[in-house]
Amino acid sequence: MARIGVQLMTVRDQVRELGVAEVLRRLAEAGLPVVEVSQVAMTAENVAAMVRARGDHGIEFGALSGTMEPAR
Repeated sequence: MARIGVQLMTVRDQVRELGVAEVLRRLAEAGLPVVEVSQVAMTAENVAAMVRARGDHGIEFGALSGTMEPAR
C-alpha cells in the first residue's frame, strides 16, 4: 500500500529552527510518519534524534541521501 511521506528538505528551515526531533514529532502527530531525509546535516545529534523518532513516534525513513564526508 502506498503511503504519503514528507521530504525533510521541504521543512529544512523548521529543522534548523526547532531541531530534527521536534520536526519529526510534529510530522508524526500530523499523520505523516514517513520521511525522506535530504538536505539535513547528518550530524551525530541529528542521527541520534532520527533513531529515537523511530521508536518514540513510529517514524519510518523511506529514503535518505547524504554525503560521504563527515558533517561539519
